[in-house]
Amino acid sequence: MIRLIRYIANGHGLEALGWLLAGLIIRWVLIALIEAKQAKPTHDTLLGANSQALPPEPSVQEPPLPPPSRGLSALGNPWLAVGLIAAGPVLFLLVQGLNPKETRVGELHVLASGSHPASEVELRVDGTPLAAARRSGPHLTFQVPEGQHEVRIVDTALGGEKELQLDLQPGETLFVPAHPDQCAVEVDMATLTYGQPARSTSTRMNGITVRALPVVYRHSRMKAMPLPDGVLSFNELPDEPPHRGPASVLLPLPCDFTGDDRIAWRELRKRFPGLEDSARRAGYTEEDPTRGEVSAMNDAQLLELHQRQGAALARETPP
Repeated sequence: MIRLIRYIANGHGLEALGWLLAGLIIRWVLIALIEAKQAKPTHDTLLGANSQALPPEPSVQEPPLPPPSRGLSALGNPWLAVGLIAAGPVLFLLVQGLNPKETRVGELHVLASGSHPASEVELRVDGTPLAAARRSGPHLTFQVPEGQHEVRIVDTALGGEKELQLDLQPGETLFVPAHPDQCAVEVDMATLTYGQPARSTSTRMNGITVRALPVVYRHSRMKAMPLPDGVLSFNELPDEPPHRGPASVLLPLPCDFTGDDRIAWRELRKRFPGLEDSARRAGYTEEDPTRGEVSAMNDAQLLELHQRQGAALARETPP
């Protein structure tokens, strides 16, 4: 039953309906054959052939038998039954036409490292090269049929390749690295792009917020994972901050630099000049703590950091 529910949830509802109707029709045919065999009259001409005739029994009016309620006779018109039997294969072919297998695909999201992703990254699925369906900066999206596949990614900018065994579900988007040593860092762009208050990291003290480095998460030593919600590239950031969910970007970084938020943040600012400019405008400094450091501070440390950052922000803000 669980497998049937999962089969229908994966977009096979029409096929399941077609098989159910075919099963009902087969059941009707079998029951009709059994009823016809049971209703066949038997004639015995030997028993009682030499016996003396008995006086006839008084006739009693028997009530009419109800019509059969099973088998094809339950359908009334026999031509209707024949039509339903012929409609089974037709319905199955119609279901296959309305729900073709090639429309059930998932997506593989590859984050390239070079300056020319379209020409530097090659993705092969079961030995067949695929072209990117969408591209936004270093982000490449490939549409892949559902099921188990052998995936091979070659990134000439990194000088290596990566092989993966994936089981892709319909509608699923997996983020896959282009190299065994490639990792990624998720950066919050609320302050860097939209100018929202830099002191926006909440603490356990009511009303006390501080400014922490905007590193949301470090994806280290990964094989394949679902693409995080709300994560975009620089080119995909909307003009206005989103009302729901984060406004983050996913940036490639060698795994050697993803062991610590501070090290990752420093390396990203070197590799992405636009990120460095935004960080300077927002007032980020080397003294700003990481989110992990903020969560480890006691109340006195949080209050002192809040006051120090507030005074620095007042000096930087023109009157």
